[in-house]
Amino acid sequence: MAQYDWATMTQRQRDALVAEQVMGYQVVSYDGLLVSWDGGDDIWSGVNRGGVPSYTTDISAAWEVVEQLRTRFYVDIELSEPALGVTVGLSDADGQVECTTCASAPEAISLAALRAKGVDV
Repeated sequence: MAQYDWATMTQRQRDALVAEQVMGYQVVSYDGLLVSWDGGDDIWSGVNRGGVPSYTTDISAAWEVVEQLRTRFYVDIELSEPALGVTVGLSDADGQVECTTCASAPEAISLAALRAKGVDV
């Protein structure tokens, strides 16, 4: 599997990576807009016409990732002091799978989800 340098990726590249690797969408560029769809035969039936959600910066989009994760993992989100950020822990029946701390909840959720799915970021 490819290795991604999270620190050098743009926010939209990060969001596209989450859409593909965590949410299971296929992401393409269409008229300069990143578009995601569910991969079905009728491309427009499953299209997110608003483009790829801002998983790494918007808490409502990040919560879609949490809901996806909850089908397989126990999700623990801890808010620390502002200087310490937000910690997201994921565990399955065998125990701790991933624990990630970032400055914001959406970023911590997204990064933990990618790592739990085996993406090298």
